[in-house]
Order: sequence, then C-alpha cells, then structure tokens
Amino acid sequence: MRKNLFLSVVALVGLLLNTQSASAAPITATETLSDGFPFELIGRDLERTLSDSTGFFFFEDDDSAIVASNNVDNDFGITNFSDVSFRHNLSWLNPAVGSFLNGTLTILAWANIGGDDILLADNINLGALTNGTVSTGLFSSSVYNISPVTLNAVLADGFLSITIDKNAFGGLGALNAFSVYSSKLEVSYQPVPEPASMALLGSSIFGLGALRRRRAKK
Repeated sequence: MRKNLFLSVVALVGLLLNTQSASAAPITATETLSDGFPFELIGRDLERTLSDSTGFFFFEDDDSAIVASNNVDNDFGITNFSDVSFRHNLSWLNPAVGSFLNGTLTILAWANIGGDDILLADNINLGALTNGTVSTGLFSSSVYNISPVTLNAVLADGFLSITIDKNAFGGLGALNAFSVYSSKLEVSYQPVPEPASMALLGSSIFGLGALRRRRAKK
C-alpha cells in the first residue's frame, strides 16, 4: 500500500514538472503604434495593435486613449521640425514576464535628410547597438536588435520610452522636416511559473518528503 502511494506521489510530481515545463515555453508579444494616415502630412489617426503567441489580439484606434497609454507626443505621425517621443507599453503582457529573451524595435520614418537616426530609450542609446538609417527623401524602416540585458533593465516597469533626437543627425538636421509613422516592438520572454501549479508541486513534494520520513521511522 505504502509502495503504491509512494509511486503515485512520484508520478504526480513528474506530471507536474512536465506540465510546468510546457507552460513555461517562451512567448512572443508585439505592440505596434502607427498613424492610419501615413501619407497625410498634417493630420493623423493613431492606431495601436497588441498580439502575442498565445492568441491574444487587441486593436485600438482611439487617439486620446493611445496618447494616454503610450505618451505619444503631438509630432508623431506629423511632418515636423521637432524631436519625436513616445513609449511602448507592455504592461498588458499575460502571463507575467519572468525574463526577456530578445527584442526587435522597427521604426518607419521619413526625412529629407540622410544619416543615422539616434534612438534614446530610457537613457539607453539603441542606435549604437545596430545600424539604423533614415534614407533621404524616402520612407525607410530602421531595425534595432535589443539585447536581453537591455530589455530586462529597460522594460522592468513595462515601458520602453523613446525619443528620436533630430539634433543627433548632425549638420542641419534640426532644420529639416522629419516624420515617424510607425514603431513596432516585438519581444520574446520566459513567463513566470503559474502560482497554482507551483503550489501544487510544492505540496506534492512535501507529501513525498513526509512519506519518506514515515518510512524511515519503521
């Protein structure tokens, strides 16, 4: 009887470990901020799309709500002569993040100047990590690969704040028109183990230990 109970507890622990391992598979999540009128240089229609590999999807086109959640300034999506600032908001991630594994930031912009575009994200110069350029007179995507160290430091609060500093273009950058029309942040992360599963696993291990102690007394 005791042997059967012992084997049952061992089997349960094994099952829980396998279940926990499966549920802890990495998750990929994406937030995209964009202007619904990318060729309208004096007006904008903000859009925000959230999705992840678990099947979650959310679309929002309420400008005021997006400005509030992502601190989008008045120059995002507008041809202007000023710096552009906004933030990516990943506070919606579920399950919660245990640790970030990697990330990619893709920004679609237009400028009538050339050169490297410098992105300052939470005081970390992402532009120094990889090559990103805004082509003269053309819409161009700048892709930045973000290291796990940077992600876990910057996104600890769930927010990636970005400022595109026109003065960093050098020369007459501050005197030329510049526009940002979309920004996509894609991350993969290891989720935190589910509390319920961990509690059940803990109680099973406790039961196994108690059974072993009882057997040792015999």
